[in-house]
Amino acid sequence: MQLVHAYFERDSPKAEPAAIRWLVRYLTEGTPEPAGRGDGDSESCGRELDNVGAMIFPRGTVVAFASQLRLVIDRRSEGCQTMSESLKSIGAITMFIEDTRRSKTFYEEVFGARVVYEDEDAVAFEFENLVVNMLRVVAAHELIAPASVGEADAPSRFQLTIEVQDTDAVCEQLGQRGVELLNGPMDREWGMRTAAFTDPDGHIWEVVAKIPS
Repeated sequence: MQLVHAYFERDSPKAEPAAIRWLVRYLTEGTPEPAGRGDGDSESCGRELDNVGAMIFPRGTVVAFASQLRLVIDRRSEGCQTMSESLKSIGAITMFIEDTRRSKTFYEEVFGARVVYEDEDAVAFEFENLVVNMLRVVAAHELIAPASVGEADAPSRFQLTIEVQDTDAVCEQLGQRGVELLNGPMDREWGMRTAAFTDPDGHIWEVVAKIPS
């Protein structure tokens, strides 16, 4: 309603309070009739509304002005309602695999992850801040249709990164668990020491730690 009062103060400083009340009521309730009925100010309210409307719409009335303003406000409200749900919290990711048993063994032994769901086509693991779901390719087609599932030997398009305290120490642990590094450990120009490895289906994982200053 600050917009309504600001308009009257700028373009019609002598506006009748009844006119302001009418416009506020129209914007909040959608009532097209003057609000002064019954309190003795209908006539003055109507004249003031016509005067204000004439400044904005020479051949119209303030009803047209109010209608346009209400439309803008309604559209803003609809936009806010549409985006009221946050899209910044990732709860789970799904990666496509060939063999659930093989993936289950790898993620339990290498990551120490706990299985939270398992069936014929899928196995899901609980990480600290999300669920990592492994879904067999045969079941993935239905999930993402009409998109297509990538081939197993297709070039990588993403990697998953885990922050650690000591990259070298983690790499030593990975080696003890039979994991062969894809690269690293190495210092990066952006101040991180990194190393990468893959799971049995070629998904790339990276471990990173800040380089001590």
